Amino acid sequence: MADDQEQSSAQLLEEEEILAVAGQYRLMWWRFRRHKVAVAAGFILLFFYILFPFAEFVGFGDPTFVATKMQLLPPQPLELFEDGKFSPHIVAVKGGRDPETWQVVYLPTKTHHKVGFFF
Repeated sequence: MADDQEQSSAQLLEEEEILAVAGQYRLMWWRFRRHKVAVAAGFILLFFYILFPFAEFVGFGDPTFVATKMQLLPPQPLELFEDGKFSPHIVAVKGGRDPETWQVVYLPTKTHHKVGFFF
């Protein structure tokens, strides 16, 4: 029992000595490593920094193109299956006005637009 107390007090003294001589950046790094959410956010940020040089290749559209007629179109659901086969697509819509309320409405059509990477 006495040996355990002596050993634990010796470890505490050793840890205090390490903390006393550690620099500010090392102390911040030790504190950062203990914070799991910060480490996960760091990996996400690192992923974005690695992806940055390939943005033109990964990007899927022209950033200067603006479809003014479809600007207020609500989000369309992504449908994954068509006729029992895996075929991700969205259903095209046609805009118009409701003759009674004069509100803009978007009605689905029979046209399907396939969705994929690098289109």
